Amino acid sequence: MMSEEAQPKRVTQAELARLLGVSRTAVNKAVKSNRITAGEDGHFDLEKALTDWKNNTRAAAKAVTGSGSPRLRGGQPKYASARARKEHHLANIASMREQQMLGELCKTSNVVSAGNEIGVVIRSHIDALLSSLPGELAHHDIDNIAETLDRRFIELLQGISADLEKRIKEAVRPEETNGRQS
Repeated sequence: MMSEEAQPKRVTQAELARLLGVSRTAVNKAVKSNRITAGEDGHFDLEKALTDWKNNTRAAAKAVTGSGSPRLRGGQPKYASARARKEHHLANIASMREQQMLGELCKTSNVVSAGNEIGVVIRSHIDALLSSLPGELAHHDIDNIAETLDRRFIELLQGISADLEKRIKEAVRPEETNGRQS
């Protein structure tokens, strides 16, 4: 009878997969394609299986070499890494949507559009004031003119302020001002 030291170490499919740093499915596919061989009991001679794996598969035996890098498929990181990146980006997008809903973040195009509208609003308020002032001030004394100008400038600034506030809210949260939720 052989001593235990002389007997080859036998491992299960799951143990071999763990040692190789691959899935059980990968080991199973290698067995089915005769790249590695299991014994009649379904267990593997560890040394032979590691050698066969290294010689007959593209994936490196990470556990054996100690320098295992993640498996690559078509030059791309394996599925778990790609999925982690996708989840990270989806979380960032969700965070940005939340910030947008809270009014902390808005689309650049909405701000540019609001800026253009603000210029138009200010110009239209000033034009309206300038076109109405000559008729209002024509037959008044200097005190009435000063009082009228003060009142009209306050009205002008209040009107501009109200329009600007409305335009800014539309730029930051357009779904609320248009009556729809996104």
